Amino acid sequence: VSGAISENGDLYTWGAAVNEMLGHATEDDVLTPRKVRKTQAMEDKTFKKIAFGGQHSAMLAFEVSISLLYKDR
Repeated sequence: VSGAISENGDLYTWGAAVNEMLGHATEDDVLTPRKVRKTQAMEDKTFKKIAFGGQHSAMLAFEVSISLLYKDR
């Protein structure tokens, strides 16, 4: 099982799909990198890290938010 994160924060995985650990909602093996579709809860988040174990995967994602504070004169 392998994975990569693109410069814009998209997640790609490939390899042997054990217990759907690739994030593609299937147990079919993936031979070339395939983009993982974000769930509704993750739409506004950017992937930063990925880790794989024996039969699991974990992704760390952040939400980007910018706030400007100023006093109008």
